[in-house]
Amino acid sequence: MTLSGTAVSTAPQGGGGALVSVDFRAVTSAGSPIADLKVGDVTLKVEGRERAIRSFALLPIGDKPAGPARPTLPPPFATNTVKIEGTRDTLLVLDDESIAPGDEKRLLPALNQYLGGLGSGDRVGILTVQDRGLNVSLTSDREAIRKAMTSMVGRGRASETVDDAACRTRRNLGALVSVAGNFPPGSAPVTVLFFSTGLTPPGTATMSTMSRSSSTPTNMCEVQPRDYQQFQTATLGSSLNVYVVAAALAPSTAMQSGLENLAGLSGNAMVELVKGGDGDMVRVVRENTAWYRAAYEPEVSERNGAIQRVEVQIKRSGAEARVRPQIIVPKVDPKFASTLSAKDLLRDSRPHRDFEFRAAAFSSQEPGSDRVKLIVLFEPVEASRVIKSAVVGLYDAKGKLTVQGTAESANLARTPATIAILASPGVYRMRVAAVDAGGQVGTVDADVDVSLTRAGTLQLGSLLLGVADSGSFAGRLTFGPEPVAIAYLEMYGVPQNAQLSATVEIVDTATGPAVASGTTKILGDTPDGRRVVLGGVPIAQLPSGDALVRVTVSIDGKPAGQVTRTLRKR
Repeated sequence: MTLSGTAVSTAPQGGGGALVSVDFRAVTSAGSPIADLKVGDVTLKVEGRERAIRSFALLPIGDKPAGPARPTLPPPFATNTVKIEGTRDTLLVLDDESIAPGDEKRLLPALNQYLGGLGSGDRVGILTVQDRGLNVSLTSDREAIRKAMTSMVGRGRASETVDDAACRTRRNLGALVSVAGNFPPGSAPVTVLFFSTGLTPPGTATMSTMSRSSSTPTNMCEVQPRDYQQFQTATLGSSLNVYVVAAALAPSTAMQSGLENLAGLSGNAMVELVKGGDGDMVRVVRENTAWYRAAYEPEVSERNGAIQRVEVQIKRSGAEARVRPQIIVPKVDPKFASTLSAKDLLRDSRPHRDFEFRAAAFSSQEPGSDRVKLIVLFEPVEASRVIKSAVVGLYDAKGKLTVQGTAESANLARTPATIAILASPGVYRMRVAAVDAGGQVGTVDADVDVSLTRAGTLQLGSLLLGVADSGSFAGRLTFGPEPVAIAYLEMYGVPQNAQLSATVEIVDTATGPAVASGTTKILGDTPDGRRVVLGGVPIAQLPSGDALVRVTVSIDGKPAGQVTRTLRKR
């Protein structure tokens, strides 16, 4: 089933093959959000042609469901996947010059319906088109919003002329264009509730029928199609999701059609309070709980900066897609039209997200050297994508590229893929750059501390998490149904005859009590004092999300040091 809603396109982030993103919402026929779609459940069409979806992600926004608060943990890896989370923002844009005194009371029940569906941290702001009207910055203070709306008095006039209505319409369209400029694409979608009684439609043929008086139009503020087109272009190039709310009965059929025209461009069904539609405001909240982002690769000839038709169909009974019926595919920047290599991306400071992947770095000792070995694990977000080439670079505090390394083909064939480099101890900015088999490029940037951890007389490497694979340890960046996660920790400088022991636990915080614990064994008895801790900890009962794994090392029965690593369970 195909409906209309919101889509956002991204500007090229690299070569001419940059992906273009389409944002949409998926809901049941009752308006409840659907949060378990897979890429195979969705068909994307642009200009009537089905397109292969190269990237697909769920982007939850707003407050998380109520439940026990969980501590914030260090991220288990860095990623270039766009992640939208945190507060959900709503802007009430009021055309109070169209609302007659007394009719503003219709807004309060609708507002309370809407506010009641928001999370405690979600923010709401108020903007009236005229400067002397209500203006409240985005805030989570519900009473401040209610108080401001209660003080509102409609300033609509029964004697509004055709020219007055046209000038008011152009002011409102201009205000919405200005608002769109404050919310660029790629950021969290911002819901705009535009309250009005009516707008002048484009063109002059119907203007003489819109006035409540017999005044003859002078075309002083003639509303042209380009005025609505500017609104369309501005919102397509922003993260706004606009709902038109009819605050009262329109003074004429033409003025009603102006609102309907705006709603058609926004891609959302109009909410009509005069028909008891205040309950629809709850639906608006539900619809904007989560978004999906699907990306495809346009052909070179389609990268012309023009508006193009979009359809999203969900292959699931009773499911509906809300997707704005147009996008703008940016023109190709000739400066970046040639294909970039992974090494090129080490000299290019811009982020690249066409190829989405995740990466993490782990420190270990390099025997006979004062430098530290840094092992970088990385893998595609979409398991089906294949990495063709990859490099890693370390930048010092002045931004100078000091160390770089290239992945060997054998290491790219693994999942996760690996690169190993040597670096002097210190804090660096790490960039991992990769190209997939289709030529799409991506970069992941993160700060890394290239060092070992002191534990009494010992030194400890980074804690790696993984699974047992054919009797060997295999590192993992994310976990799924595996019943046990394996912790791998290298120790250096172990004294001869020292009695070593170690524990592995899942904890809420680095110093908190154990939530679950596992068994460990210590391997190796080499003259250079290197040992390896291997420990298995049960994770089958862990909920999806992040948990902290802690390994504590003891010498002669006394704790000497510990290391932690965040585990991400899908």
